[in-house]
Amino acid sequence: MFGQISYVLRFNNALALLGVNPQHLTETARQSAQVVGQELGATPQEIALVLASDLPLDYKMQLDPKTAMTWIRKRKINPRNPNVREALYNLGWGELVDY
Repeated sequence: MFGQISYVLRFNNALALLGVNPQHLTETARQSAQVVGQELGATPQEIALVLASDLPLDYKMQLDPKTAMTWIRKRKINPRNPNVREALYNLGWGELVDY
């Protein structure tokens, strides 16, 4: 149970670090992403990135690519993971795939 709570907290923190207010997303969207992320063995940062990449364009333009660069350096996200790679391209951050 603590692991699940920890995952939820890290997921919401990851969204906030990207520039996404978790409260602006529906509870169902957040919970679905968290369940899928845990089932796939993805980090909370990877799932937050994937979810953020599906936001409307005007919202995506406000997100901070420096956060993703930091996560890559700290191995919080794997840019070679197909879902992460697609999310990076969807966000216009394709140059980070080879970072």
